[in-house]
Amino acid sequence: MVIASIVAASVVAERSAQSIWGITMLETMFDLAQRVYDNSIPEPNSGCVIYLGFLDRDGYGKITPKRKSTLKRFPRMAHRVTYEAERGPIPEGLTLDHQCKVACCCNPYHTEPATFGDNAMRGNGPAAKNARKTRCKRGHPLSGVNLFINVNGARICKECRNIYQRQRLGLKNPRVTYACSAD
Repeated sequence: MVIASIVAASVVAERSAQSIWGITMLETMFDLAQRVYDNSIPEPNSGCVIYLGFLDRDGYGKITPKRKSTLKRFPRMAHRVTYEAERGPIPEGLTLDHQCKVACCCNPYHTEPATFGDNAMRGNGPAAKNARKTRCKRGHPLSGVNLFINVNGARICKECRNIYQRQRLGLKNPRVTYACSAD
């Protein structure tokens, strides 16, 4: 209890000293994070902190610094503001990945820094869904000798490609081959 009051007193003294010489960026980020939390409610079952302010078209919370601020005045993502205020700066070249998969959650402990590619592959977008596929739509494996990668980087089943080519050319007696069998 005594240590907590000493730490709290030193933080108050530090903030008052900073306000004499001007507002620092860290102090302003704390104020912005407090505004995010003021516009949020906790969800008791999942631990998410749901942001009730402005949401963009993808459902992510956005907040703009006030006019009298040292921060540039452009909208910021609510989850990024709370992460930077509580856990420190986001490492260079990384983005925040929501572990809870709730876009409007601004709980900094529900996000973790990840590369853009890792973040995209953990999601439910078309690229992530296709990357997780192990078989084509006809059930052939998408690996080994049955896998063809075209110039666009798309994975194509060789067996299905052969069936399509035979149909396109109008072969009357299509020869069925199994590229995946070990004959």
